[in-house]
Amino acid sequence: MSLAARQLQQRPPAPRRALTLERAAQDRAGEGRTLNVLGLLAWDEGHYDEATAQFKAAGLVAHELGDRKLEGASLNNLSLVHDELGDYDTSLEQYGKVLELYRSVDFPRGVGDTLGNIGGVHLLLGHFKERSVTTSRRSRSASA
Repeated sequence: MSLAARQLQQRPPAPRRALTLERAAQDRAGEGRTLNVLGLLAWDEGHYDEATAQFKAAGLVAHELGDRKLEGASLNNLSLVHDELGDYDTSLEQYGKVLELYRSVDFPRGVGDTLGNIGGVHLLLGHFKERSVTTSRRSRSASA
């Protein structure tokens, strides 16, 4: 058995059980949140294909429910996968969509966190001027 397969088996069973129960109860909101958690667990373990699938599924559920915060969180987390893989153009494009989602529901903390993530990508790319502008916007968003 590969290391990746062993890690997947060792993953905490609670989120998988929760997902089964939420689906049986037709609890779409719970399903979306749990899919996002499963994506974070997969991302943390370096299973980027699985994380991508979980984040996309969570985003679809959130979109169907009109839950803009969860939709933004799922897309934000999907952007983290792109960051890890060095696909910064896609990541920045998705972070822009996350900002739109969070601003549409007046979620300053989410806006601030996302601006920080955008700044981190610009820092990785050596765009220091963009980083300082983004950081100042994040500070203003966080204090709002």
